[in-house]
Amino acid sequence: MTASAPVRARAFAPAHITGVFAPSLGARDPRARGSIGAGIVLELGVRALAEFRPGTTSSVRVRGETPGALPISEEVARRLRPRAPGRLTVELAHELPVGQGFGMSAAGAVATALAVGAIAGRTRAKSIEVAHLADLLGGGGLGGVAAIEGGGGLEVRLRAGIPPWGRVAHRPLDGTILVGVTGDPLPSPGLLRSPTFLRRVADAGTGTLSDRGSGAPAGDRFFEASERFTDRLGLAPLHLARTLRALRRRGAWAAQAMFGSSFFARPRSASARRELLRWLARAGTPTLELAAARGGAGRVRILRGAERPGGSLPRNSFNGRPVSARPMTRKPARMYRKVEGQVYTRREYMGGVPNCRVTQFDTGNLKVDYPLALSLGTEEAAQVRDIALEAARISAVRVMEKAALNEYHLKVRRFPHQILREHKMAMGAGADRISDGMRAAFGKPVGHAVRAQIGSELLTVYTTEAHLDDAKEALRKASHKLPCPTRVIVSRRPA
Repeated sequence: MTASAPVRARAFAPAHITGVFAPSLGARDPRARGSIGAGIVLELGVRALAEFRPGTTSSVRVRGETPGALPISEEVARRLRPRAPGRLTVELAHELPVGQGFGMSAAGAVATALAVGAIAGRTRAKSIEVAHLADLLGGGGLGGVAAIEGGGGLEVRLRAGIPPWGRVAHRPLDGTILVGVTGDPLPSPGLLRSPTFLRRVADAGTGTLSDRGSGAPAGDRFFEASERFTDRLGLAPLHLARTLRALRRRGAWAAQAMFGSSFFARPRSASARRELLRWLARAGTPTLELAAARGGAGRVRILRGAERPGGSLPRNSFNGRPVSARPMTRKPARMYRKVEGQVYTRREYMGGVPNCRVTQFDTGNLKVDYPLALSLGTEEAAQVRDIALEAARISAVRVMEKAALNEYHLKVRRFPHQILREHKMAMGAGADRISDGMRAAFGKPVGHAVRAQIGSELLTVYTTEAHLDDAKEALRKASHKLPCPTRVIVSRRPA
């Protein structure tokens, strides 16, 4: 490569659902550790776009469309980055929710490893090895990399570890399965670091795999074994356990996706499938109907010089992909925008208040006093939800990161103290025959909001004179995420 020409690479790694497993962590070599068990490699997954720009200093950054850090993928990128100095950036697009038992950490690690490894000239075996170690030691999973690396369909881990230390068999799986999410993610890193929990999983997994004298469940026996493992482990939250019982009563094999507040189900007949889709629509459960992947991780493409990657990375499928069972939608901003009634902020007297969705209130370089301050002020009184405030913050940060890396400080100026309430009702087909709801109900907490008055400053970008126009553009894009008209206020700090 030339001194200044950037190099880009795309890669894809499929998602994966574990139905039954038993940990196997006794080997001295971590490449031979993981789990035995079985699962399904899905057609959706994680897509990575890596870019390396040679320079005088070195930096590594991994980012996704979801808030929060991606420590496992970041570790993979750091270990596989090119030896020459330069800036390595990896963008990840997760087509399924993170932390819900769909193997997104393993898929993200593999996609990152393949893309960065292709740029750095590493072999595929070395890239997969680094991804496996990062996922295993980082608490992402126990064998997810080995499951998706070599093929699709129904995967059976016969010996723990990545090949050649481990052994994984792949078998075709016809038809589709339903996957859905019923609650918040489960903390898998904390669970997988607990010896007590691992012994509990080992007892449930070993007993399930040996029920019929075979450690390799296939076809319908895989779904039966997954149900028994879910019931023996007893990890499913109450709302998920109720969903699983309802799905089984309607003619499906249904089990928990390990480890998440999510399920996967296989209808036993065409009539059962129609009944399941109707019930899931009435229940408002976000659901996708997916097929098993035909192959494992791969599809690496190198883009050199001025060649641009075609298209954009996809988004989370539960947010943008057409699904068979209609998902529950968030109510529009106009229902909460008007400032009315008394404030409702005393969380100590409430129960079940969700977490604030604003993940960071200060972003960028906080150690420098910049001469310019550009603020986004409101021109009308309005309630701004925390999700809108976070979306505005992300939009502004993306512009400033590209234009003024380490030469800005973005601050969220208001905290969403106001608690929003909603009287939840059944939605979907037939909901009018289930519940009409109670008129003027007090409701339950569903979110947070900022009560902004005229002139309230929501975001402020501190930067230098050279990036004045960039900061204005960042705040202009941020304003599109807010439910009220705004204006940019420019002020200069005294020398």
